[in-house]
Amino acid sequence: MATLVESVALYAVVLEDCARNMHVGEESLIEDLECGHSGGLTFAQMTAHSHFTDVDWGLVKTIASDTDYRTIHEIARVLYREDDQIVRAEGLLHTIGKRPLGVWAKPIRAHWRQVRHAIQNFEQMGMTVTTDRLNDIAEQAYMNGSGMSLDETRRRFGSRWDDLMADDDLPVPYVVTGTVGQSAR
Repeated sequence: MATLVESVALYAVVLEDCARNMHVGEESLIEDLECGHSGGLTFAQMTAHSHFTDVDWGLVKTIASDTDYRTIHEIARVLYREDDQIVRAEGLLHTIGKRPLGVWAKPIRAHWRQVRHAIQNFEQMGMTVTTDRLNDIAEQAYMNGSGMSLDETRRRFGSRWDDLMADDDLPVPYVVTGTVGQSAR
Protein backbone atom coordinates (compact mmCIF):
# COMPACT_ATOMS: atom_id res chain seq x y z
CA MET A 1 0.00 0.00 0.00
CA ALA A 2 1.27 3.46 -0.88
CA THR A 3 2.34 5.90 1.80
CA LEU A 4 0.73 9.32 2.13
CA VAL A 5 3.81 10.90 0.55
CA GLU A 6 3.64 8.53 -2.45
CA SER A 7 -0.11 9.00 -2.85
CA VAL A 8 0.19 12.79 -2.81
CA ALA A 9 3.12 12.72 -5.24
CA LEU A 10 1.37 10.44 -7.71
CA TYR A 11 -1.83 12.47 -7.54
CA ALA A 12 0.13 15.70 -8.11
CA VAL A 13 1.94 14.24 -11.15
CA VAL A 14 -1.30 13.01 -12.73
CA LEU A 15 -3.20 16.22 -11.95
CA GLU A 16 -0.47 18.50 -13.29
CA ASP A 17 0.18 16.41 -16.42
CA CYS A 18 -3.50 16.46 -17.34
CA ALA A 19 -3.75 20.22 -16.78
CA ARG A 20 -0.56 20.99 -18.73
CA ASN A 21 -1.80 18.93 -21.68
CA MET A 22 -5.40 20.18 -21.49
CA HIS A 23 -6.84 16.75 -20.68
CA VAL A 24 -9.70 18.22 -18.70
CA GLY A 25 -12.26 15.42 -18.70
CA GLU A 26 -13.00 11.81 -19.50
CA GLU A 27 -13.75 12.73 -23.09
CA SER A 28 -10.17 13.96 -23.71
CA LEU A 29 -8.66 10.48 -23.93
CA ILE A 30 -11.47 9.14 -26.10
CA GLU A 31 -11.18 12.14 -28.44
CA ASP A 32 -7.43 11.61 -28.78
CA LEU A 33 -7.88 7.93 -29.58
CA GLU A 34 -10.67 8.54 -32.07
CA CYS A 35 -8.73 11.32 -33.82
CA GLY A 36 -5.51 9.32 -34.01
CA HIS A 37 -3.62 11.55 -31.56
CA SER A 38 -2.83 8.76 -29.12
CA GLY A 39 0.93 9.30 -29.49
CA GLY A 40 0.75 12.36 -27.25
CA LEU A 41 -0.82 10.48 -24.36
CA THR A 42 1.06 9.75 -21.16
CA PHE A 43 0.64 7.03 -18.57
CA ALA A 44 -0.36 9.78 -16.11
CA GLN A 45 -3.22 10.87 -18.39
CA MET A 46 -4.38 7.29 -18.89
CA THR A 47 -4.30 6.81 -15.11
CA ALA A 48 -6.47 9.90 -14.66
CA HIS A 49 -9.00 8.64 -17.16
CA SER A 50 -9.24 5.38 -15.25
CA HIS A 51 -9.49 6.83 -11.74
CA PHE A 52 -10.52 10.50 -11.68
CA THR A 53 -13.93 11.62 -10.50
CA ASP A 54 -15.81 14.82 -11.34
CA VAL A 55 -14.05 16.51 -8.41
CA ASP A 56 -10.63 15.61 -9.81
CA TRP A 57 -11.54 16.81 -13.31
CA GLY A 58 -12.77 20.05 -11.75
CA LEU A 59 -9.35 20.52 -10.15
CA VAL A 60 -7.66 19.83 -13.50
CA LYS A 61 -9.82 22.50 -15.13
CA THR A 62 -8.97 24.94 -12.33
CA ILE A 63 -5.24 24.43 -12.83
CA ALA A 64 -5.50 24.48 -16.63
CA SER A 65 -7.33 27.81 -16.55
CA ASP A 66 -4.34 29.51 -14.87
CA THR A 67 -6.26 30.22 -11.70
CA ASP A 68 -4.27 32.43 -9.35
CA TYR A 69 -2.33 31.02 -6.40
CA ARG A 70 -4.65 32.45 -3.73
CA THR A 71 -7.68 30.73 -5.23
CA ILE A 72 -5.89 27.39 -5.51
CA HIS A 73 -4.58 27.81 -1.97
CA GLU A 74 -8.14 28.41 -0.71
CA ILE A 75 -9.51 25.40 -2.61
CA ALA A 76 -6.78 23.26 -1.07
CA ARG A 77 -7.53 24.62 2.40
CA VAL A 78 -11.22 23.76 2.04
CA LEU A 79 -10.42 20.29 0.75
CA TYR A 80 -7.96 19.71 3.59
CA ARG A 81 -9.83 21.18 6.56
CA GLU A 82 -13.49 20.96 5.71
CA ASP A 83 -13.73 17.94 3.42
CA ASP A 84 -10.83 15.89 4.86
CA GLN A 85 -9.50 15.23 1.37
CA ILE A 86 -5.84 15.37 2.27
CA VAL A 87 -4.36 13.77 -0.87
CA ARG A 88 -6.36 16.04 -3.17
CA ALA A 89 -5.47 19.16 -1.18
CA GLU A 90 -1.77 18.42 -1.00
CA GLY A 91 -1.59 17.24 -4.60
CA LEU A 92 -3.25 20.44 -5.77
CA LEU A 93 -0.72 22.55 -3.89
CA HIS A 94 2.19 20.59 -5.35
CA THR A 95 0.96 21.25 -8.89
CA ILE A 96 1.66 24.94 -8.36
CA GLY A 97 4.85 24.23 -6.41
CA LYS A 98 4.34 26.71 -3.58
CA ARG A 99 4.33 25.72 0.06
CA PRO A 100 1.10 26.72 1.75
CA LEU A 101 1.02 29.15 4.61
CA GLY A 102 -1.18 28.99 7.67
CA VAL A 103 -1.50 26.81 10.73
CA TRP A 104 -3.78 24.38 8.89
CA ALA A 105 -0.95 23.55 6.45
CA LYS A 106 1.75 22.72 9.00
CA PRO A 107 1.46 18.94 8.37
CA ILE A 108 1.82 19.56 4.62
CA ARG A 109 4.94 21.66 5.09
CA ALA A 110 6.42 18.96 7.36
CA HIS A 111 6.81 16.50 4.47
CA TRP A 112 6.88 18.92 1.52
CA ARG A 113 10.42 17.96 0.44
CA GLN A 114 9.65 14.25 0.64
CA VAL A 115 6.67 14.72 -1.68
CA ARG A 116 8.73 16.84 -4.10
CA HIS A 117 11.36 14.08 -4.20
CA ALA A 118 8.66 11.43 -4.82
CA ILE A 119 7.21 13.56 -7.64
CA GLN A 120 10.64 13.65 -9.29
CA ASN A 121 10.89 9.87 -8.92
CA PHE A 122 7.52 9.32 -10.61
CA GLU A 123 8.49 11.65 -13.45
CA GLN A 124 11.85 9.87 -13.86
CA MET A 125 9.99 6.54 -14.01
CA GLY A 126 8.22 7.83 -17.12
CA MET A 127 4.76 8.74 -15.85
CA THR A 128 4.72 11.84 -18.07
CA VAL A 129 6.52 10.45 -21.12
CA THR A 130 4.31 10.45 -24.20
CA THR A 131 3.70 7.23 -26.04
CA ASP A 132 5.45 8.78 -29.07
CA ARG A 133 8.61 9.07 -26.99
CA LEU A 134 8.44 5.45 -25.80
CA ASN A 135 9.63 4.17 -29.19
CA ASP A 136 12.57 6.60 -29.10
CA ILE A 137 13.47 5.43 -25.59
CA ALA A 138 13.23 1.77 -26.64
CA GLU A 139 15.48 2.43 -29.65
CA GLN A 140 18.04 4.21 -27.47
CA ALA A 141 18.01 1.39 -24.92
CA TYR A 142 18.50 -1.22 -27.64
CA MET A 143 21.34 0.79 -29.22
CA ASN A 144 23.03 1.18 -25.83
CA GLY A 145 22.74 -2.56 -25.11
CA SER A 146 23.61 -3.86 -28.57
CA GLY A 147 26.09 -1.28 -29.81
CA MET A 148 24.05 -0.89 -33.01
CA SER A 149 23.58 2.48 -34.68
CA LEU A 150 20.16 4.09 -35.06
CA ASP A 151 20.06 3.14 -38.75
CA GLU A 152 20.91 -0.48 -37.93
CA THR A 153 18.27 -0.58 -35.21
CA ARG A 154 15.60 0.88 -37.46
CA ARG A 155 16.56 -1.46 -40.31
CA ARG A 156 16.21 -4.39 -37.93
CA PHE A 157 12.98 -3.34 -36.17
CA GLY A 158 11.55 -0.30 -37.97
CA SER A 159 9.71 -2.04 -40.76
CA ARG A 160 8.04 -4.49 -38.38
CA TRP A 161 6.82 -1.63 -36.17
CA ASP A 162 5.66 0.43 -39.17
CA ASP A 163 3.85 -2.59 -40.66
CA LEU A 164 2.18 -3.37 -37.35
CA MET A 165 1.02 0.21 -36.85
CA ALA A 166 -0.34 0.39 -40.42
CA ASP A 167 -2.48 -2.74 -39.92
CA ASP A 168 -6.09 -1.57 -40.09
CA ASP A 169 -7.28 -4.74 -38.35
CA LEU A 170 -5.27 -3.99 -35.21
CA PRO A 171 -7.52 -3.55 -32.15
CA VAL A 172 -7.66 -0.04 -30.71
CA PRO A 173 -7.56 0.31 -26.91
CA TYR A 174 -10.31 2.31 -25.23
CA VAL A 175 -11.26 3.31 -21.70
CA VAL A 176 -14.74 2.93 -20.30
CA THR A 177 -15.47 3.99 -16.72
CA GLY A 178 -12.16 2.92 -15.28
CA THR A 179 -11.53 -0.27 -17.27
CA VAL A 180 -9.35 -0.79 -20.27
CA GLY A 181 -10.70 -2.89 -23.10
CA GLN A 182 -10.27 -3.31 -26.82
CA SER A 183 -12.41 -2.44 -29.75
CA ALA A 184 -12.01 -3.41 -33.39
CA ARG A 185 -11.60 -0.41 -35.66
